[in-house]
Amino acid sequence: MRRYISPVWSRDHSRSSSSIPEYLMVLALVLVGWCAVSCSGATDSGGIADDLCVLSAAEYLEDAIQGAKDWTDDAYLTYVSGGPSSLALDDHCSYANLTYSFDSPSKPREFYMTFLWRREWTSETHHHSHMAVIGLPIEREDWALDSVDAWRIAQNHGGREFVNRHVGSDTDIFFQLDRFEVGGIQDVLVWRVAYSVRPHIPGGHLDIRIDPRTGDILEVEAK
Repeated sequence: MRRYISPVWSRDHSRSSSSIPEYLMVLALVLVGWCAVSCSGATDSGGIADDLCVLSAAEYLEDAIQGAKDWTDDAYLTYVSGGPSSLALDDHCSYANLTYSFDSPSKPREFYMTFLWRREWTSETHHHSHMAVIGLPIEREDWALDSVDAWRIAQNHGGREFVNRHVGSDTDIFFQLDRFEVGGIQDVLVWRVAYSVRPHIPGGHLDIRIDPRTGDILEVEAK
């Protein structure tokens, strides 16, 4: 039922709020959709939503950076994303996934991606599209909050209720550390956690953007 989806996609730093690498969407759909059908008794207190887990982006950052430095010494982080797993399927959360993306001043036409799933790394380089904008660096001090912190905050601000309300639906869930327009300001670094029912239904989308330094909720889009 679970399968590896190769991380092949064309990155564009003008991503819209709905963009997400297709392999992450498929992987999240498989894991969460399976749980929605099979894990209705996962927990007594929180339902299926409390059965989901994510990996720590901070924990695996140095491994990702080392791989990027093997690509080129001046690589810098521009993007982090990932998706949850179900503890009912995987009590070590190893089926959750993480992706790190890197740019380089010396290789402006390429970017490097490394993908962690089942505790194994897969890495690839890709060419920027002609319209792509080279990403701004994301430094470690820019995100005091880890992915697990952003996940907890999102779950406590509507995510848990969303997942439990849509039991039995195909639900995509992902998080990303990236820059977006927030309140009319461009290139604001946020932790974004997004939940979507496919195909879309009224009330089937929740998008939460969190300040990665303070944990404040910056924007919530529900539709």
